[in-house]
Amino acid sequence: MTLPRTYLLPSDVQVVKERLWKGEETQEEIATAFYTTQATVSRIYRGYQWPDVPWPNGDAGAMPASRVGEIFEARRTGVPIPGQTAVAGHSALAETVAAKVIAERKERSDKALKSAGKAPPTQKVRKRKTAATAWDTIPWKDVVTQAPENRLVKRGEKDEALKQAICTIFAGLPVSQWDTEPVEVLVEGMYKRITS
Repeated sequence: MTLPRTYLLPSDVQVVKERLWKGEETQEEIATAFYTTQATVSRIYRGYQWPDVPWPNGDAGAMPASRVGEIFEARRTGVPIPGQTAVAGHSALAETVAAKVIAERKERSDKALKSAGKAPPTQKVRKRKTAATAWDTIPWKDVVTQAPENRLVKRGEKDEALKQAICTIFAGLPVSQWDTEPVEVLVEGMYKRITS
């Protein structure tokens, strides 16, 4: 028996929400797997349909904004989506710091866009070369003054792209974390993004 295109069972909706939560597939791919439309998956995502079926974290309604931000920033910056397996060699602490920085950056970016009269980005991710412009940065001279012996700072003296990456990542962190492995991973990721 073939079900109508938009008819889903609660067990199907639970799986749809789990797949949306992972952030590995587009809404279109999920819709195709369940023989429904992208619009139906979008309504589930936004909490307009099946709001009573809980998300993997137990919340009801629309996908929590914090998770949307994590997925969006992870896709935009190339960092693993929090809750997924990290790249080999990266510690759990690196994932934790990355998730925190990503959430803070998204919040700042959204505030900057709203104050400029623009809407925050939607779930659909487009690669933009100017994505980092809404982020706060710390002036290079302040970085050098506060951490002259930092290994990244010494390397940054010779490389403008690395300077930009350092100033962007360091802006959201306390000075005490600048010398940690997770921050180095974030700076390297930002550097790759800037130079690509």
